[in-house]
Amino acid sequence: RSQLCYCSQVWSPMHLKDIRVLELVQRRATKYILSGSVLSYKDRLIKLNLLPLMYWYDFHD
Repeated sequence: RSQLCYCSQVWSPMHLKDIRVLELVQRRATKYILSGSVLSYKDRLIKLNLLPLMYWYDFHD
């Protein structure tokens, strides 16, 4: 589970724009962690055993 989802019930962004910004942070973080990788974002998430942040917001709301 991504650290960005920790305690999200408390600070969860309410606007789609803010959620997209957080998703961009996760995108960049996965690219940084797997530096030199040419995998797509979806493949990077699979390799790191993560889910897109939108999943957590949809699932917990």
